[in-house]
Amino acid sequence: TPMPYRAIGGGSSFYSLVPVATSTRSERILRRPASRNGRGGSVRDLATIDVGSGHLLGAAARLFRGAGYAGATTRMLASALGVRSPSLYYHIGKKEDLLYEICVDSLRRITEAVRSSVDAESAPIDRLRTLIRTHTTMALADTDKHVTMLVELRSLSPRRRAAVVRLRDVYEGLVR
Repeated sequence: TPMPYRAIGGGSSFYSLVPVATSTRSERILRRPASRNGRGGSVRDLATIDVGSGHLLGAAARLFRGAGYAGATTRMLASALGVRSPSLYYHIGKKEDLLYEICVDSLRRITEAVRSSVDAESAPIDRLRTLIRTHTTMALADTDKHVTMLVELRSLSPRRRAAVVRLRDVYEGLVR
C-alpha cells in the first residue's frame, strides 16, 4: 500500500506533503495518488512538490522571471517541476494564485528579515548599515521572487494588487 502522507503549511491553497511518521493526530492524512498503472505516484510524487520550503514558489518565480507571467503556462511549470499538470493543480487553483503568493512571500520575507535585524541595533548608523546589508542579502537570496513581484505586479487582479501594494508600503515605511 502507498505510504500515507500529511498536509502541512499555509493559510492559502498551498500545502506540503510529508510522511505521516512525522505527523500529529490533529493533522489531515492524505495518501499518494495512484497512477494509471495502479502502483502509486506520478511522474514525480506529489510529496516532492514541497511548497512549505518554497520549492514550488521558487520554480514559479524562475519561470515567471524568465518567460514573463503572460508567457508562462502551468504546463511549463509542471514540466520544470517534473510533475504532471493535474498533480500541480492539486496544490494551486490558478496561475494568478502563484503570482500572488510569490509577491506576498517576497515582501513578507524581506520585511521580517529587515525588521528583526534593524531592531537588534541601537545606534542610527548601525541601524542604517544593517538595513542596507539585510535588504541586499535578502534581495539577492530571493532575486527571482523580487524581480517577479516588481515586474509582474501589474498582472494581478485589482484586489490582489492592492493587497501586495499595502505590503510593499509597510516595507517602505520600515525603511524610511
